[in-house]
Amino acid sequence: MGHREPLLNRVLVQFAANLCTDFSVQSILDHLVLSIVDLLPVSGAGVMAIDSSDALHFLAATDDVIRTIEVLQRETGQGPCLHAHATGRPCVLDDLRAGEDFPEFSRRALEAGMAAVFSFPLRAQGRTLGALDLYRTTPGPLGEADVRIVAILADVAAAYLVNARSRADSSLIMADLNHRSLHDPLTGLPNRTLLTELLTEALNRATRSRRRTAVLFLDLDGFKAVNDELGHHVGDLLLVAVAARLTAALRPGDTLARLGGDEFVAVCDDLPDDSHAADVSHRLLSAMVSPFHLEGRDVTLGASIGVALSDRRHPVGAQQLLVAADAAMYEAKRAGGGRHHLIQEAPSLSYPAGAHPAETHPAVAATEVTSVTAPSLPTTARLTGPPASTPRGGSPASARGRWGAGDFHESDRYTTVYQPIVAVHDKSVTGQVIGVETLLRWGSALPGALPPAAVVAEAERSGAIFGLGDWVLRQACRDTVRWQEQGIGVQRTSVNVSAQQITGPAFVRSVERALADTGADPGCLCLELTESSTLPDDRRTVEVLLGLKKLGLQLWLDDFGSGYSSLNYLRVFPLDVVKIDPSFAHRLPGERASRAIVASTTALCHELGMTVIVEGVENVAELQAATDLGVDACQGFFLGRPVPAEEVRAFSSAADHAQCDIGPNSR
Repeated sequence: MGHREPLLNRVLVQFAANLCTDFSVQSILDHLVLSIVDLLPVSGAGVMAIDSSDALHFLAATDDVIRTIEVLQRETGQGPCLHAHATGRPCVLDDLRAGEDFPEFSRRALEAGMAAVFSFPLRAQGRTLGALDLYRTTPGPLGEADVRIVAILADVAAAYLVNARSRADSSLIMADLNHRSLHDPLTGLPNRTLLTELLTEALNRATRSRRRTAVLFLDLDGFKAVNDELGHHVGDLLLVAVAARLTAALRPGDTLARLGGDEFVAVCDDLPDDSHAADVSHRLLSAMVSPFHLEGRDVTLGASIGVALSDRRHPVGAQQLLVAADAAMYEAKRAGGGRHHLIQEAPSLSYPAGAHPAETHPAVAATEVTSVTAPSLPTTARLTGPPASTPRGGSPASARGRWGAGDFHESDRYTTVYQPIVAVHDKSVTGQVIGVETLLRWGSALPGALPPAAVVAEAERSGAIFGLGDWVLRQACRDTVRWQEQGIGVQRTSVNVSAQQITGPAFVRSVERALADTGADPGCLCLELTESSTLPDDRRTVEVLLGLKKLGLQLWLDDFGSGYSSLNYLRVFPLDVVKIDPSFAHRLPGERASRAIVASTTALCHELGMTVIVEGVENVAELQAATDLGVDACQGFFLGRPVPAEEVRAFSSAADHAQCDIGPNSR
C-alpha cells in the first residue's frame, strides 16, 4: 500500500466515527466513492445495493457519467455489478473492448468513455448487500495492493450499510411503539395519555385567549348487550364504526379519544360560549340515530354525554375536567340516557375516596339536564336481523344500577378461578406451571353472568373496587396457603389490582393485614398492575409500590403495550415481571411489526432485569412465535383455561419439581 496507507487509515477512521452518528447513508457513501478516487488509480466509483424487496438500486456515484453507467446495468439486465451481486464474487472487466460477457453494457460503457470496470460484492452477515464498482478510462488490471484496498473498503461499506439499516429499523420500531403507546389499538384514536396532553394544551390556550374548552364524555347506551348477544368481534366492529361517525360529526380541529370499553371523549377548544358545546353534543347524539350495519345485522344504540366546561375565572387541570365530564355523563344516564348533561363550570374537585363525583359535587347536582332534539335515541341496544348463533346469557347493561358496593360482600355472587402460567426456555415449552393468575368470576345471583371486565368497571364506577379488591386478594391468599398445605407446587399467585386501589388510602397496610390474617407467604404473592388503566407515575405511587416490595411481594405490569405510560412505567416502577398484552400474541404469527416489538420489548426487559410473559396465547402458532422471540413464559387458553381452586392440582403437578422461577433473575 505504501504511500496510500495514511490516506486509507483516515478513510477508515472516518467510517468508524460515522457508525456512531446519524449521518445519512447517502452522505456517507458519497464520501466513500470520492475517497476511492483519491486512493486508487481509477476514474470513478459507484455503489449499488439491494432494497427491501431484494432488488438492486443505485446509491452513490462520483459523477453523472458513472451514475448513468450504474443505472444502465438495471436497464439492460446485465453488467459486472449484477454479476458480482448474484455470485458473491468479484467481477473484473479490465478491457471493455472484448465485450464478450456483457455486450450491450460494454458497448454503452465504451461510448461513455470507460475502458475497464471492476465490481466487488458488498457482503456482511452471510448476505450480499450490493456491489462496489470501480471505473477506469484506460484498460488494464488493478494491482494486488489496489485489490486489497478495495476489498477492505467494500467490507467497511457493507458493515456501514448493515449498521445504518439496523438503526433505521430501530427508529421505525420506536416510532411504532410510541404511536401505540399514545393511540387506541382498535380505533386508532388517541388514548388517555395523549388525550391528557392535548387537553392540557387546549386549556393553556383557553387561559391565554379567555375563551372556553369543553370536554364531552360519551358512553354508549347498551353496548354491553351487543357484546353479549353478538360477541366481542361484532362489538369491536361497532366501536370502530362509532369512532368514524363521531369523528365526522366533530368540528375540524376537535379531538376524539377512546378511553377504553365504550367510552369516548371529545375535546372542543376555542369556544366563545356554552351554546357551542351544546351544539356539538347534539351533533354527536344525532350521529348515533341511524343503525349500524354489521355482518348482516342492524344495531341501533344511543349514547349519554357529560359536558364540562373550563372555568374562565379559575383555571382547572385536564384531570379535573375529565372527572367533571364523567360525573355529568352519569347524570345523563340516570336521567334515562340518550341525552347530554352540562356542567356550567368545572371548579377544583375534591371528594372522598370511593364516593362518586356526582354524589358530592354541587355543580353536578344543580345543573339542568338537556335532552337531544334529534330523533329518539334508544337507551339500550336494539338488534335486528338473524339471531345470534350462541346466546350469551343476560346483558350486563340490563344489570347496571342494580348492584353496588354492598353486593361485593355477598360471596354467592362471585368467585375466583386460576389460570396457569407456563415456562418456556431455550425456545421450547417446558410444561412447567410456574404460577397462576387469579381471575374474578361473577356468580348467578343476577340473570346471566356478567363479564369480568364489566364487574371491575362497575366496581370502579361505584367505589366498590376497594371492598372487591380486598376480598379477591384474601381469597387468593387463602387458596395459596391451602395449596401449600396440600403439597401443590404453585410457586406464584398473581392478583390484579386497579389504579384506584394503589392510589387509594392505606393500600400497603391493607395488603399487609391480608397477608397476616391469612398466613400467606408474601414471597408467593404477586400484584399485577394493569397498564391499560391510568396509574400516575408520581412520587406517591412509587412510594406505595416500594412499600409493597418491602413486604416481599413481586410487582407485575399487566397488559403491556395496550397504551398509557408503558415505557415510563418500566423506568420508574420497581417491576419484576412484564406481561405483554394479548393483542400482540394474536398478531405474532403473521405480523412482522408485532414480532419486532415483542422481541425488542423482551430484550429491553431482560436488560432491566425483568421477566417477560406473553398473554392470550390461543393456538400453537402463537405459542411457537412467542417462544422463538425468547420470552420467559406464556399464558392463554391454549396452555390452560381458568379453573376453580380445587382443580389447580391437575395442571400444577408438572411444576412440583420445577427448578425455574418467575422473577428478575430467572434467565
